Amino acid sequence: MFGILPSLNHFRKVKCFLENRLYPFDDNTLNDCGISWLERTANVKLHGTTHKVPAEVFKVCFPGPPGIGKTHLAVSLTVKALDMGYAAVFTTLEELIIDLKTEQIVTKSSRRMKNIRKASLIVIDEVGFLPLSTQEANLFFSFISAMSEKTSVIITSNKGFDEWIDFMGDATITTAILDRLIHHCEIINMTGESYRLSHRKSITQ
Repeated sequence: MFGILPSLNHFRKVKCFLENRLYPFDDNTLNDCGISWLERTANVKLHGTTHKVPAEVFKVCFPGPPGIGKTHLAVSLTVKALDMGYAAVFTTLEELIIDLKTEQIVTKSSRRMKNIRKASLIVIDEVGFLPLSTQEANLFFSFISAMSEKTSVIITSNKGFDEWIDFMGDATITTAILDRLIHHCEIINMTGESYRLSHRKSITQ
């Protein structure tokens, strides 16, 4: 599709990505999906390997109730970015906060944060599922502020922006985070019936 064959190293990266995530990857791909902000690119060297980087950065937010496919879509976009040759990272907000809090003392967290900060696309899943302390909200603000103008960001959330103060706990920091996220951001509200609930199996069946 893009005129080049993915390298063996690329397939290893995708395989590693899939094996280390606990989601249903039966068909988490976006065949022939046009991701325009990723297709306007330049090439740079990252860890000795040439990766594409977007010529422009954008943000996309998928707010909506649980069970309607936000994570599935976010994972699909991550895999698509990897397939197109970009350095892409998928994380939950909980995992990101843990890494931010421990990167100075835990080697694994430090290594992950270096990879996250060098990525062309960062996908942050499950924003709003758990409340943040004041320290955690400030860490998240600092991270978003540093990355918002140089890296494309995709966020999934079970809450609308007007509800973010509920888990952030501070109106000022919530406003500051949203100010940076909403700039150059596509907001795609997802609705529908929960897939899990509609496909649940009763123990009486």
